[in-house]
Amino acid sequence: MTLRDFIFFHESDQRLCLEQTYRANRNICTNWIKKNYKFDHEKVMDIYIDSLIVLSDMAGKNKILLTNTLVSSYLLGICRNLALSSIRKKQMNTIDVTALPEVANDEYELPDYGNPEQLQRLADAIKQLGEPCSTIINEFYLHNQNYEKISEMLGYQNVNVTKTMKYKCLQRLKKIFFKEN
Repeated sequence: MTLRDFIFFHESDQRLCLEQTYRANRNICTNWIKKNYKFDHEKVMDIYIDSLIVLSDMAGKNKILLTNTLVSSYLLGICRNLALSSIRKKQMNTIDVTALPEVANDEYELPDYGNPEQLQRLADAIKQLGEPCSTIINEFYLHNQNYEKISEMLGYQNVNVTKTMKYKCLQRLKKIFFKEN
């Protein structure tokens, strides 16, 4: 049965249409769900019945395009989406609390930003850049300033000049930093 046939049949006798669709597609859909998602029989049947409900609701609200697609193909797509949704919900609900770090009454540790020697070399390389590059790099990365504020601070006409300068400054910084290695 195609979606076009299903919709016309659904409009004339919804109950009979769903019963026949249920019987005709049950084995195809349930076997496919079991094979691909390894759910138990009860969960497989829940997903299959929910997919029929979704299909019926969509047909009742005229949200299905009249195509020659098989109803079984359409139902498999709905089953797939429902199965994936079920897996996502299960993953979200199963957080191992014992794996979370204890933070109560503990001091927070600073994140490791790398070797202190490398950080000092980077600071020295930024100083070697000179102006305006050191200002652009410091303001953008250390002070989280946006391009508009940096452009205004340096007196540039527009943001594109600042973006271009930042790119060129980063290229020069890489050369200086890696040259010292």
